[in-house]
Formats: sequence, C-alpha cells, structure tokens
Amino acid sequence: MKRLYFVCGLLLVLLLPLAGKSTAMMLVETGLDATSRTQSIAVEIDGETIYLGGISLRSLKQVMNNHDFSPLPLEERIRLYDEAHLALTWPAFKNLLVGFGEGSKLQGDTASSLFGIITDWATLSLVSSGMGMLVVDLMFIYPFRSSLQDEQFFSDSDQLVTLALDTMLVGGIAFGVGRIIQALLPVSYGARFNRNLRNTLGLTRKMEDRFSLDIGLVPATTMDHSLRMGVQFAARVDW
Repeated sequence: MKRLYFVCGLLLVLLLPLAGKSTAMMLVETGLDATSRTQSIAVEIDGETIYLGGISLRSLKQVMNNHDFSPLPLEERIRLYDEAHLALTWPAFKNLLVGFGEGSKLQGDTASSLFGIITDWATLSLVSSGMGMLVVDLMFIYPFRSSLQDEQFFSDSDQLVTLALDTMLVGGIAFGVGRIIQALLPVSYGARFNRNLRNTLGLTRKMEDRFSLDIGLVPATTMDHSLRMGVQFAARVDW
C-alpha cells in the first residue's frame, strides 16, 4: 500500500505542471523566452558580414577560426558579447520544469533538445503503460476476481497490478533523472558557447581586452658579456 501512495504522489508531481499552467504563467514564460533567446547580430569584418548570436557552437568556432576581431574597438566587442551571449538560468529551469528540450531549444542546442524530447516521451510512455495495465486490471480482471470474493484491488498477490506499479515507479524515477540531466545541459552548453564567444571577441571574463599590447623598456647587457649596459624594447601580448 505504501508503494501505491508513492506512485500516486509521483503521478501528482508529473501532472501538476500541466494542470497549473495558467494564462499568467504562459505570459511570464513567453517574456522569459524572449529575453533568453539570442538574435542574429551582423558585424562587418574586413568587408565581410559576419553573424554572431543565434548560431550553434560549431558555427561560432568556424567564425573564430576564420576571422580576426582585433580591429574592432573594445567597446564594440563588449557590446557584441552582451547581445550575443547565451543565457543560462532560464533555459536550465525551463528544461527542468517544462522539459522536452525547450530550454536547450532557446539556446540553439539541437542535440540537447532532441535528448530532452526523446527522454521525456520515453519515460512518460513507460508511466502510461503502467497506468494502462492498471486500467485493464480494474476493468476486466478485478470484477471477475471480486465476484468470486477472491481478493481486493491493489492486493500484493495481483501480479498485473504489481507489474503496473513497478513500471510506473521505474518510469517516474527515469523521468526525474532525465529532467535533472536536461537542467544541466543548458548550463554546460551555454558556458562553453560564452567562453568561445569571449575568445572570438578577444575578451576576458572581466570584459578586459585580450588583444592588448604592452611595450616597455628593460635593462639589457650586450651579447659579448661586456660591462656595457643598454636598454631593449620588451612587449607582452595578451591572447
């Protein structure tokens, strides 16, 4: 009986987000989607128009390998990063609460989005199969056994009910694990995308210029180790 209570509670947790999705919640979700979804941003490099934002991580790496953003002013590169970087918080929560890869879809991560769709449908199908077996037992098997005054519904000796509850339990646990994995995927993907975007634009985590060139004078001796002293130019390039 405790197992039955646990399964019923699990079903309540699975169905609660669907039942509680009011108009206000839909409007909030739409607003958060709009602020988290990046748009394609055009920038001209060496006479060629390059697009940042709204692209995949693979496309960003191709842009990074084929183009040099160092001629752009620091302020322009910071502005491009602010407009093109990926949000992490809402996509992660949306994958956790809504599921089906919707949060990863906002980031343009097709692989993670497909993972969420397949995982949610597979685990929910498993739960539905268990519910279907319960319905079959309730409609066809239990009336017959009840007429014989055999046993009560949800009895431990009813093998079909036991199989149904176990199937629902496994499906529910797999569903929860899948949602946790989905919540982690946008954080990992977004962090890698933003790091590559900063490298492409020549920015550090503190939004400082990685393309800077420091030049100074340092003491130096001659190559023949004589007592003559002099100075030489020294440069440091942050890359």
